[in-house]
Amino acid sequence: MHWIAVSLPIIAVHLSLVYADLFFSSDGTFKIAQFADLHFGEAENTLWGPQQDVNSTRVMDRVLSWEKPSFVVYTGDQVTGENINSNATGYWARLVSPCVTSKTPWATVFGNHDDLSYSHGTRKELLAFDTSYNLSLSRFGPSSIHGLTNYFLIIYDNEEYMKPLWVLYFLDSGGGSYPELVYDDQIEWFKNTSTQIKLQYGPLPALTFFHIPSTAYQTVYHKTSCFGMFDDQVTPQIKQNELLKVIASFGNTKAVFVGHDHGNDWCCPFSEMLVCYGRHTGYGGYGRWPRGSRTILLTEGSTHVKTYVRMEDGTIIDGN
Repeated sequence: MHWIAVSLPIIAVHLSLVYADLFFSSDGTFKIAQFADLHFGEAENTLWGPQQDVNSTRVMDRVLSWEKPSFVVYTGDQVTGENINSNATGYWARLVSPCVTSKTPWATVFGNHDDLSYSHGTRKELLAFDTSYNLSLSRFGPSSIHGLTNYFLIIYDNEEYMKPLWVLYFLDSGGGSYPELVYDDQIEWFKNTSTQIKLQYGPLPALTFFHIPSTAYQTVYHKTSCFGMFDDQVTPQIKQNELLKVIASFGNTKAVFVGHDHGNDWCCPFSEMLVCYGRHTGYGGYGRWPRGSRTILLTEGSTHVKTYVRMEDGTIIDGN
């Protein structure tokens, strides 16, 4: 793993060291696969529960084979924690195994089911286990604010010139023993961090990932301006805040991606950026919609975000 020393001051999160493992490909693209709501470990004492995990692994394997992404983001509810009676890290090892096999780096944010009570494993222990993998770029966020998975990563042009091109922000939207909310102190962290990154590198375009949609998701959908499937209710965080407005104005974010509501994979414009759902990837969790994964494609020299859904059967749908 490479590290780059920078002179940024430390404000609510350690910015003195920045991961340098993400680079645009030689063809000038950077591709992300979003794996949403896998729900490993659901109904583990039944016949159908473990089969769901087999099916979910198949979906990820197929997406990775077809898309060959530069990076994977797990956007929450990786496990159904309340159903797990044994070591939850065993399920975690299985759900990241497609990335391990394909040598694809990944990062994760937690969802509401990742934090529910299981007999062997806490949320901190799960994140510690995840970060023990060489391919994991997940990070512990600052302990002074709510949640664990609040952090950022930078995508560079290449290993020779190390020019920062994009920022990826990750936010912990709580759930389980935590209220389902991105708190004000997390929003302040986002504002401060994005301000410092701008001072250091200039206004880099960004993507932001979290699990539970903010309340603004309830009002952004319009058939004429959005694309993708809207076949589920929007179940937002428990409190209205200015999260999306802050993300748009401070973070120079071009798109936001969430999970949580399994029957949605739509994207809509909001304040000059896209707000999107991923596609339900896992066979665990509610709903019988066909499974897939949202793909996010960045091109060097452009701030446009191309996105579409790669289905389990290989078809491509719901793109811009």
